[in-house]
Amino acid sequence: MSSLEARLDAVFATDRPFPDVVRDLLRLVSEATGLSTTYLARAYMREDEQQILFSHNVADDLFVPEEITIPWSEGVCSFVHDGRAPEYTDNVPRDIPDSTVARMLGYRSFLSLPVFRRGQFYGTLCGCSAHPVTISTRTLELIRKCANRIGELLPDDL
Repeated sequence: MSSLEARLDAVFATDRPFPDVVRDLLRLVSEATGLSTTYLARAYMREDEQQILFSHNVADDLFVPEEITIPWSEGVCSFVHDGRAPEYTDNVPRDIPDSTVARMLGYRSFLSLPVFRRGQFYGTLCGCSAHPVTISTRTLELIRKCANRIGELLPDDL
């Protein structure tokens, strides 16, 4: 087991409130990937909205605040969810040129993994940076497991 895997397992092994677990997870994902910002978002596709529930910002190049709502159709996550973009890219301008949000905020690297609650699409576990960031296949798979685990832990009132 890698050090990162052990640290991620430790985050989920505690019996703490969901927000504390998610904030620790976002911090570790940021450390593991080098992404400036990581966040958990809920998608309301019928209303064309995406709400940032929790975020972790480590650099000044990008800042994604909590509790904001953006149009789902303009956000990068919708492009990934619809199969119009890869789950991870270190070249957003090339791979996701039609995202208004990505252009406005200056995304260069982006990661978006689906989160499911009881088999239904809930939202995304994401990360972004204004500079190119390389994420290994192994790290990407660990983060995918984290997205799955978050879905299992999601409280009904969130």
